[in-house]
Amino acid sequence: LGQLTAALLATGAEPSLRVGGQLGAHHRILGRLASTQPLLSGYQGALLEHALSLPHERHELLLAWAYAEFREHSLERYDELADVLLASLHERLAPNDRLWTKLLLQMPRLPRTVLELLRSDVASAASPRLTLGLTTLRDLALQRDAWRPACLELLLELCTAGSAPLRAPSIRLVVSMAAGEGVAQAAAVDQIAARAHSHAAEELEAALAAEEEEEAAFDFGAKPKKKKKEKKEAA
Repeated sequence: LGQLTAALLATGAEPSLRVGGQLGAHHRILGRLASTQPLLSGYQGALLEHALSLPHERHELLLAWAYAEFREHSLERYDELADVLLASLHERLAPNDRLWTKLLLQMPRLPRTVLELLRSDVASAASPRLTLGLTTLRDLALQRDAWRPACLELLLELCTAGSAPLRAPSIRLVVSMAAGEGVAQAAAVDQIAARAHSHAAEELEAALAAEEEEEAAFDFGAKPKKKKKEKKEAA
């Protein structure tokens, strides 16, 4: 298998395969072979490093491998592998590289650990990944139905609970999503608009309740004014 791995991963054949339109088939063969190996074995490790060394040229290899794993194995094994693939890609790519978003949209399934990566990207206004993180949350909410609630809730959280530099871009993004700007999926827009409106109502209700509670506490703590004693009239 070691010699076969070296032969299959040889980079010299890639240009001719690309020109001949056979690179996609080559990637599918590599992906299927990887799916027959023990999880994160020597072959899988070599394949991952091979793909990540030139991610823009070889991201289709990662997808072919992910789909082969998804078809052939349990969700537990798939999620474990996808977690490693995506975390490694996230670390390797530049902070503004849209390939990250593209892979998240094209993977057959996303492990829940992706949400923590997304949260870390938008955790601070100083994050170099902030802009890409926000637009990735938007694209996932609009294009992956299963991920819409989680991504939308994180965006809404940033709209109200985040720092001021985070709130402004988050609010603009959610408003544009709720308005359906540049989006053809009416059902997704309707769901986003409904949740955004209900979230705004919840925040307003919470603010009013907090204000009433504060006023009640102030009134309870205030000391009543003493009444002046009336002077007795002289007899």
